[in-house]
Amino acid sequence: MMAPFSYLSGGVMSKKHFNAISCQYDELRGIHPPLLERLVSEAKITNNSRVLDVGCGTGADLFWLREATRADVMGIDASEKMASIARARLGSHCAMRGNAEVLLTGFRAEFDVVLFKLSLQHFPDPGQVLNPAVSVLKDGGRLAVVTARSNDLKSFPIHGYFPELDRSMAEVADSLHQVLVNTPFRRLRRWQQVEVELMHERCDESLLERVKQRYLSPLRLLSDEELRIGISRIERDLESDQLNGIRSVRGTIYLTQKESA
Repeated sequence: MMAPFSYLSGGVMSKKHFNAISCQYDELRGIHPPLLERLVSEAKITNNSRVLDVGCGTGADLFWLREATRADVMGIDASEKMASIARARLGSHCAMRGNAEVLLTGFRAEFDVVLFKLSLQHFPDPGQVLNPAVSVLKDGGRLAVVTARSNDLKSFPIHGYFPELDRSMAEVADSLHQVLVNTPFRRLRRWQQVEVELMHERCDESLLERVKQRYLSPLRLLSDEELRIGISRIERDLESDQLNGIRSVRGTIYLTQKESA
């Protein structure tokens, strides 16, 4: 029986998972410039912006943003190995490792953009980390949460091969949506929702290898037997050519702005 996937399955489990795949992370996941270009446009990131990425991973997205816009960037990640790679890539002063809720209290209202890119679902209590995130925004600053809604999940290549995981991920996506749209965060405007392309996924033998390495963090919750059964289903559809080509994986940017006091 699969362990339940919920906010409470984040924390230590996420940290261990991301430490384990840190050296392969960029190869397994990579960056998707069209998504980052959309973030630049929607969040109004310029060379005068100061950007904080909460859950920055290896810093690859921040490096791209800095090269593209000349913005001043800073990242936070709970995984010591991910943060170490980010520091090597961005500079020792540009990435911090630790608990985001704690680290955020060390900043003033000094950021133009605070970004959670596919990271907010890993926090045990998303609302608890969003409140300090709002506090470090300048007046007029923008908060951007990149995630997948339950309908978006159907575009993932692994959808349908791990039914229990599909249901659990949809529940988490719906719960996160409710937190964002129904929690009265102080001094935030109403959230806008922007449909985006999260990534391209190749549906070939390389997908099998990525799944075997549990390249998406929810896969870490599957037992070895559950993973084996899902892989056999993927192999069957690859052989029959029902699974092929390049898949466009969809997602959503939740975007809001901090009002002046």
